Amino acid sequence: MVLPIKHIKKMTSFYQFIINLDVTEDVHEFTLGKVIIAVPYQRLIPANYVPVGIMRTFYTMFVKCDLRKSPTFSGCCRGSILGKLSELNNITDENKKEIKDKHSWVRYLKQFMRVMMFVAISLPWTLRIIFFYLYEKPHLLQKVKAAAERNMTLSFQWNLTYTLTPIHMLFLVCYIITVMDALVFGIVGQRVKEKLQLLMRKCFRDMREMSRSKVFEWSALVLVVPFEWCGIFGFFLYGIYLVCIAPVILGALIFYCLPTMNLVIRLLVHFVAYLMPYREKKTPKRHSKKSISDKLHQMFHLDILSHNESVERHQHKKMKNRLLQLFVLIACLSTVLCLILLTMEMVLFITEIFIYTIIGIIMNASAMLKYISLIFMLGLYARDCFNGISDKYLEFNKSINQLIVEKIRPNVENVAMLDSEDQKNTAFQVQTKHANRENEKDVELVVKDNTLKWRIRRLVMFLDVHDRPYLPEKFFKATYNMNTTGVPGPLIYNIVQASCRFLCICVFLMFVVLIVLAFGDEYQISGTNQMLATLVGGFLPWVFRNILFKSKDALALDKENISFQSSLGKEIKDYVQNWDIADIDLNICNTGEDESHADQTLSTTGLINNRNEQHTHDIMV
Repeated sequence: MVLPIKHIKKMTSFYQFIINLDVTEDVHEFTLGKVIIAVPYQRLIPANYVPVGIMRTFYTMFVKCDLRKSPTFSGCCRGSILGKLSELNNITDENKKEIKDKHSWVRYLKQFMRVMMFVAISLPWTLRIIFFYLYEKPHLLQKVKAAAERNMTLSFQWNLTYTLTPIHMLFLVCYIITVMDALVFGIVGQRVKEKLQLLMRKCFRDMREMSRSKVFEWSALVLVVPFEWCGIFGFFLYGIYLVCIAPVILGALIFYCLPTMNLVIRLLVHFVAYLMPYREKKTPKRHSKKSISDKLHQMFHLDILSHNESVERHQHKKMKNRLLQLFVLIACLSTVLCLILLTMEMVLFITEIFIYTIIGIIMNASAMLKYISLIFMLGLYARDCFNGISDKYLEFNKSINQLIVEKIRPNVENVAMLDSEDQKNTAFQVQTKHANRENEKDVELVVKDNTLKWRIRRLVMFLDVHDRPYLPEKFFKATYNMNTTGVPGPLIYNIVQASCRFLCICVFLMFVVLIVLAFGDEYQISGTNQMLATLVGGFLPWVFRNILFKSKDALALDKENISFQSSLGKEIKDYVQNWDIADIDLNICNTGEDESHADQTLSTTGLINNRNEQHTHDIMV
């Protein structure tokens, strides 16, 4: 495979190796020391989670267009929107493929779903504006008119939308920034998108790493500093110390306990860090005393707060990259501030609706109790029907994790027994008895979507530094579709079954409510008795299903079953997935080295280094 050198500039080790290579010879032979790949975290699932929720399934199938992977819809989704027009005689075969790729249904449907996602995100605020002009503004004009007639002024009601109206300059700026960000994110290249995502991931990662309990622990330690350093004499200074340190502690608590403030301040810190020049610290002398900042750091236990914080500052950075980073910082900061403002007003609006709804229910309790009981029963049955799906797949995920760990237990224990400093995130290839070693390559280079990738077989187990196992989502989906007893089966089939059960219950509950309303109006039954009658009738489906006509439990998964073991081994053997290349480490190959040694090198279990700035894993196989 011939590869331009520009494609490997991001691979630091491999690129440096090639640059320093002696080019006097035409051919060089090397063995792969480490195959380093980048694994996005969202492609892995832990043992205690399964991606089978109703909303997630809908999002994956329709928004992310996973329907194109189905054999039923793949032909239609990947076909051209021009239909048979792309197969005219005057179009060559090469142009046919190019037209089909550029004008496929999937390509245009993805763009359409992006527009729909933007509309869905902005829909709540749009409804808020419509509600304002239909109901709030006429009421506001009446209040202003009444106040003017009585020579009075209106007070501020802590509602910017109500006070400024949605077409105020402040809100117009927010609208413009939000729309411009959406357009820019859809138009700009992949590099700028990665910068945007990288910066936000850094902020969210640092926010996640610092727990609130650590902040309260630091606050308690800072409050007792006078007694720690001055002993009993600290009582005489404690009043002055408390007045001086209280704003600092309060600011730290606000910063770490309020996510919005945390995110905004982090973005501002990154912005200032890129504006300020970076200077190298001079090497301290051997016998130099600690600086004042080091003493303050030790006195006030600042290592508790600062050990997980990271601010990127480059000593040497091109002007083009610096301007790009500043643009990204300004875009992220302005977007976050606008979204916080609009979201805050939206939350206040929803809170007011909720409060007035509760007041209305209380004032009309006799008429609303039966409907409240109906809504309660619908929620209970919906949770019961659809939660059963998650429980089934979660149990199966735990069983598969246990089986995979058992297959490679010696390797897993060798990694798990390492010290916390030496242990790294680890990936394992599971060996199978039926693998055809002659015709299959464990690791090979492929080009997909004009990107160089590693195609790796049987890489189905990941272990992080906390000894938590992970499986690739693609492998998990393949295993729950196996044709054997105890396997959950296709997700869509289970969702359709649960939906049918829930619809049957809904129809029954509707008949119960109609009967209660009819007899209640005829015989003047009180609202409380109608509510009790609705609850009693609503529990009948649960009684029928769990007591009177209880169905037999589904056959549990038999891990020792020959059919299951054979199917699982086949899925492990056939599992292949492409991973993005992060770097390549090469070793000079001796002339007499055979291919079996190289193959053994590729099959060894490797390491995953957590790359914080990308929130991905680097896997060295």
